[in-house]
Amino acid sequence: VTSLPKYFPKESHGFVNGIYGVGNAGTAITSFLAPVIATSVGWRTTVQCYLVLLAAFALMNFLLGDRKEKKVNTPLMEQIKGVYKNEKLWFLCIFYFLTFGSFVAFTVYLPNFLVSHFGLEKVDAGMRTAGFIVLA
Repeated sequence: VTSLPKYFPKESHGFVNGIYGVGNAGTAITSFLAPVIATSVGWRTTVQCYLVLLAAFALMNFLLGDRKEKKVNTPLMEQIKGVYKNEKLWFLCIFYFLTFGSFVAFTVYLPNFLVSHFGLEKVDAGMRTAGFIVLA
């Protein structure tokens, strides 16, 4: 995200960050697709497919990533001390942990909850969870 402003004019930063934020849709897609794929080929193969995707995206990021990012001259320990002393940063981290962490925890828990409490099939629970993620 820090490299986005270098490539786009100031007027379009909000739009570009919005496009970047759509990446969270991967959570919804995974909640929908993983049970469908697992029903067809099994959980082991499903996890292996996701590992291949993860490796492909990591490689693309390594090969196509931002090479113009400024190098930091401050030693690592000084940077860490600065983080510990920044009260606003702690507040924002706790806020982020509570909001996004709750969202992630709930999306992980929801399919199991729907299956165990409402007797839904796993694929159906995954689709309903994907719908929740899109709406949230």
